[in-house]
Parts: sequence; C-alpha cells; structure tokens
Amino acid sequence: MDPIEKLFKDLPNPAADRAALDQHGTWDQAHFGRVFTSFSPSRSHDPDRESVAQWAESFSKTGDYAMLRSEIGQFALDKPQIPNDNSAKSQQLKYHAWISQGRKDEAYPFKNEERFEAQRVDLPEGGHEFLPAELTDPKICANCAKPDAEMACGGCLSGIDSHVIIKTAYCNKACQTQHWKEHKAQCHGRRKVSRAVSLLHGLFVMFQKKAWVDKQVAGIVEKQGITNIIHDQPDDWALQGKPFVCRFPSGMAPSEEHALAVMFDSECQQLLTTCLGLVKLLLLPICRTLEEVQVMPRNAHRPNCETRHGVAHNIMYNEHTVLCATLKSGEQMAIDIAGAQVRLASCLFPHPASPHSLYATLEECKRRLSLTHLS
Repeated sequence: MDPIEKLFKDLPNPAADRAALDQHGTWDQAHFGRVFTSFSPSRSHDPDRESVAQWAESFSKTGDYAMLRSEIGQFALDKPQIPNDNSAKSQQLKYHAWISQGRKDEAYPFKNEERFEAQRVDLPEGGHEFLPAELTDPKICANCAKPDAEMACGGCLSGIDSHVIIKTAYCNKACQTQHWKEHKAQCHGRRKVSRAVSLLHGLFVMFQKKAWVDKQVAGIVEKQGITNIIHDQPDDWALQGKPFVCRFPSGMAPSEEHALAVMFDSECQQLLTTCLGLVKLLLLPICRTLEEVQVMPRNAHRPNCETRHGVAHNIMYNEHTVLCATLKSGEQMAIDIAGAQVRLASCLFPHPASPHSLYATLEECKRRLSLTHLS
C-alpha cells in the first residue's frame, strides 16, 4: 500500500462523522497527530506526495491541528475533481471539503450514514442563514395543541424579513387569552433577552467599526461558498510603526454581510472579554443562569477562511463560543453574537433547536458564568 493511502486510511473513518471526535466530543487531535508524525513520504508514488509531505513537515513544527485540517480541506476544494474510487484518500478529501464548506447535513458525502438521514430538515429560502421553519415556526397551538395554528403572540414574536426566529402559536384569540397566565413570564423574558441581545450586538458592531484591531486584511473574496479573508504579512506590518487599532475598512468588503463576517472573524472569545461589562449589565440580571459553551459549528451558511502566509485557517475546524441562557421563565435560549462569521442572520435561537441544526455541543467544556466568574 502506498504510504499516502495508508496515511489517509489510518485517519478516523470519514464515513462515520463522529469517528473523527474523541471521547469528549471534540476533534480527535491525538489521533491525527500520531498519523502525521509517523508518516514518511519517501516510498510514495502518489502525485500529491509533495503536498502531503509539506503538511506533515509543517505540523511537526507547529503542532497546529486546525491548520493541518484546514490545509487538507483547501487542497480538496482546489482539486479539479476528486476520484470516485473508494480509496481512503478520496474519502478523506471529500470529507474535508465538506467540512470546509460548512459541514452541511444535506451535502454529507456519505449518503448511507443513517444519522444524517434521520436529522434531515427542510431548509428555508436562503439556505443555512436561518434555522429551518419546523424548528422556529411552530404550527401547534400552545394552549390546546391543535395543529395548523395561524395566530401568534405579537409580544414575543421575533423575525427577520419573512423568517420567524421565535414564535408562540395559537388557534385564535380565545386560546391566546386562556394561555396568557402561563405564557406571561415566557413572553416578558423573551422580549427582554431579545432587546438585550440586539443592543449588545449593535454596540459590538459599532465598537468593531470604530476601533477594529487591524488584521492587515488585503482582500475579501467569496469562493465555493466560503468567505476567504486574505491577509498581508503581519510580521512586516508590526515593525512599520503603523497604528494597531483603526476604523474598519468597510470599502473593501463586497457587502455589509461580508463586512460583518470579517469584523466578527475569530472574535467569539474576544467578545466576552471586550463586552464583559455589557454582558453583566444587560444579560445576567434577566437570566437564571448564563453559560459559556464551546461548540463545533455545523450547517454554516458561509464559513470564514483566513489565509496567512499562503496557509488556510478555516473556522470550521475551530471550536466556537456561544452563550446558553436560562431565562427567569425557565426557557433556554442560545445566544451567538459572533454568528456572522458563519453568516447567521440572527444572534438568538431557541436552545433545543440550535444544537440540532447549528452546533454539536461539547457539554464537558461548558462553564457557568456567574457574577463572580465575570468579575
């Protein structure tokens, strides 16, 4: 067996997506590390041996697992065609191309995987920018449980354009009136958290536009369903005495959506640091608990991919930080202020729906944010 075919064969089985995860539910870095550090290309006759040898050499120096997988994914996307020969190499390249383009359930390259067939949902117009309507736009009356309920509580109804984000459905006004005593706390909690998240998002956008940490972005290009962010050489820039903080160069972005994607790129952790006081002021008082959760993104609408020194860093191989809020009513909501980096149109989701469609949650990484923790 060619050494490169053996390398790809020794990697976690891509035909079972969870095989690439360790016992904690995160990417199995140790497995990838063992395979690539033991790889020797000297006896390989594979036409791509130079590229694979370069990945292995770079990984041995940096130990950067996310960069290694990003490079495999970018290599797969750049190939004119991946052969359908059932080789381990072809399967791994298809798998990494799929992850790099957003890890979308309906595009999973191994169609016999029952787990994905069972999770299939109808996508709304606009793809994965919104959650599927069946997860956010209920048609069952909250009072009598009859189907095809067309009314909704106007107080907590939340949506963008024609897309419903949060909704409580009713058959008629009588059902809504009968249910108000039970729904009141939920309705008020939803309104408060919606206003708080909207304000927090708006303030962080303003902050980024006015005081953006200059990442030396040289270009923004959308290609193959990915927002590619191309950087200048930061090492040279750091020695030139240029300002470290500046206004965001909005004229460089093809659209406002692209600008937001770049402004929020890799900022999910930084946001909690920068906006710590605002999180304490706006969110903690209206929540029973507020938890920081590390998740693996999936079903990303337009994932970001940074290119530095000619090396790809795709966001789909990094953990993403979101907030899980338990409101005073007991309802759980997922808050993703930095969701623009995967081109999500909303920052607020019903918590049971969002892990189903957007994230694979790493429960063991969950940390409760109390007032003491946030001090």
